[in-house]
Amino acid sequence: MTKPYKSSFKMRSITTAATMKEIRTEMKVTAAIKKRVEWMSDGNKWDTITPGRVPPTGIKYMVVDVETHDWKDGGGSRDGSIVEIAWMVFDRDMKCLESKQYLLKPHGYDKIAQKATSVHGITTECAVENGVDSDLVFNEFAAIVSQLPDDGSVIAHNMEHEDSIFKCNLNKEQQVLWNDAPKCDTWNIKLLKYLPSEVREKYKTRTLGINLVELYSVVHPKDNDIQFSHTALVDVKMTWAVFLYYMTNVKSYNELQWKEDYLRPMIPSWNKDGRMRQIRKFNQN
Repeated sequence: MTKPYKSSFKMRSITTAATMKEIRTEMKVTAAIKKRVEWMSDGNKWDTITPGRVPPTGIKYMVVDVETHDWKDGGGSRDGSIVEIAWMVFDRDMKCLESKQYLLKPHGYDKIAQKATSVHGITTECAVENGVDSDLVFNEFAAIVSQLPDDGSVIAHNMEHEDSIFKCNLNKEQQVLWNDAPKCDTWNIKLLKYLPSEVREKYKTRTLGINLVELYSVVHPKDNDIQFSHTALVDVKMTWAVFLYYMTNVKSYNELQWKEDYLRPMIPSWNKDGRMRQIRKFNQN
């Protein structure tokens, strides 16, 4: 029996929509890869790892950012394997002691998800050819984390995301060091009150944090050279600038500190397909 015309038209519409989605994804991937190539042609490059290297001493602050290559859908945070990591470390006088950015060979999964490439522009081929061994990088990272004093801090923009990522990537011994390290978060919406009044008005309906590029444009309005966001070291530099801004404005350093239990309990929400998922909301008091 021949299917009704209406049903046939609907099927063609679904196919067309799927095709359009694939085309949009391909366009995003192409644009992100081009952006990464521009970053490379601008004189930037990834560092090479030196096994057994002794990290600098006198560290008080470490700012970190990661890009990942496989994202789990359906949760409040994105877990995955790190493909790019960058950090800068500073002493008590806010002097930069070290700046590193590493590209990691794919680990955990053999192929970088197209969705991830569409954000940071790193392809599987690029990571395989130019990346370094992830274990060596994580050993070096953990060695620096272990040096942080009690009044120091690891700093990130959206520490919940970074915390989730590192717990997926570090081994058990490294996770102990990471869990014990004091942490600061520049993403917390409770810090909105320290921004200019026009900014508070613009973002007053936000329930989560402010995008890093948006926030950086507030604290450094004359700096327009932020076209390479989602490049780990660029994001680290922006996060440090935001952290310094808050350090000169917050009433208490405790307002910048991050703890796993500083969020409200998980509350139910719903995916587009009708399945329940869990999301977190910040306490805005």
